[in-house]
Amino acid sequence: MSIYSKTFPSVKQLTKTLLEELLIIQNKAHQVQAAREREKQIALLSYQKLTGIKQGKDVRELESKLKKLNETTEAVEHKELHDSHILKDYVQQKEMSVHQRQNLHNMVTFLNSQRVYIELLERYNPGLTMSQEDNVRKTANKVGLSVPQ
Repeated sequence: MSIYSKTFPSVKQLTKTLLEELLIIQNKAHQVQAAREREKQIALLSYQKLTGIKQGKDVRELESKLKKLNETTEAVEHKELHDSHILKDYVQQKEMSVHQRQNLHNMVTFLNSQRVYIELLERYNPGLTMSQEDNVRKTANKVGLSVPQ
């Protein structure tokens, strides 16, 4: 089967699907980045709290900030892709050739496949994305031990 005999979805449909895939990827990356930033803030506030205790300062404000950070696990999901106008402008500027439509279709297929692949890796290999501390704790639990806090 050649490229010329294969039919692809319309450019509008391909663009819509591509934008959806990119939005999913963007939201996932934002969640990971927000979680890392939260961990950094918790570590910084914990350090400031310990330093404040050593210096005899009042640390109630730091404790309340730590408590808020530990309680919040919300992740903001974006409804629109950042800089989506670039893709929309590219698609609308001219009529696409068969090769360009195939490339757009390949991009959609690749992004979808990569996302599914990463989700499957995380599902069946949970140790890949775990921190070292969590990995040690789970390994110790497997053999009947517990890690001190």
